[in-house]
Amino acid sequence: MKSLLDARQTGLTIALLYAVFTADVSIAQTNVSPPQGYIGFQRVFDGPPPEYRNGTHRGHYAFHYEFRLDNTSSELAGTFWSNSIRFHNSTADLPSNHVGGSQGGYLGVQVLNETESIAIFSIWWALDARPGPGAHCVDQIEAWYNDDRPFDPPVHTMDDVDASRPLAGGPFRSCRLPIELEAGDTYQLRVVEVSDANEPDAPEWWGATLYNVSKDEEQWIGQLQVPGSWGWLEGHAGGFIEHFGPMPDGCDSIPASSSMFVATTADDGSFTSSISARVYGQCEPSISARSTIECEGGRCAVEVRREGKPSAPEFQ
Repeated sequence: MKSLLDARQTGLTIALLYAVFTADVSIAQTNVSPPQGYIGFQRVFDGPPPEYRNGTHRGHYAFHYEFRLDNTSSELAGTFWSNSIRFHNSTADLPSNHVGGSQGGYLGVQVLNETESIAIFSIWWALDARPGPGAHCVDQIEAWYNDDRPFDPPVHTMDDVDASRPLAGGPFRSCRLPIELEAGDTYQLRVVEVSDANEPDAPEWWGATLYNVSKDEEQWIGQLQVPGSWGWLEGHAGGFIEHFGPMPDGCDSIPASSSMFVATTADDGSFTSSISARVYGQCEPSISARSTIECEGGRCAVEVRREGKPSAPEFQ
């Protein structure tokens, strides 16, 4: 999808969120190119993962991510508000040079251009996909080298990778739903296990929806199937805000925005995560100078202005 994945290569940002969340990276603003993650969220469920079905399933079977965007205009074209997921027992059967670790994906919303926005649900190493009404799904490669030259050369097929270099990412399936984002409306992105949990060794389907809380309207983004050996969701429900559009002015190309994010709930409200946020990545100096993040009461308000230090955003 040239207008989206070729422009942003989201997988790199997923990896960087965990590796760079505490890094101090300084680089000339004019030397950066998309995609650039710049606000990272940490949402963690305390305690051991729950067990269900007489101990046959470990982890969470559903996450709800609530958020509000105070502006959704075309000025935000190329912006991705993303939430990441990872699965227990998902480290097996990876290429020998793969960096490993728990596999997973993301779900979120994107403003593509003046007339198009989408909700998106993707998982690396997914086996199959089913689109929701009005949506479509794709099967692509999104892999990169885990060294100082991640896209040199770009990885277009898994058969062409350099086995001597550490590799991250891989093939993935993704479902995308055209949507109309309304400024000021409250939304929930929901991901839930939808196949029969009584068959723990069979591949399982996971579904994602976008629910407009303000209008009580829900749309299915799609369903993705993962190996039966994978467990349920790990208790880390991170996320990020990313700019994947053109960056002619480097980090200064990242547009102004105002948004609110709520702590994640799991398993039909049985668990509630902590939530925190911070600026990270190559554009940290630029964004820190013109942003304010306020987290309290299980919510984080994030404001990024075109220039200058903004005042603290108000909770509503």
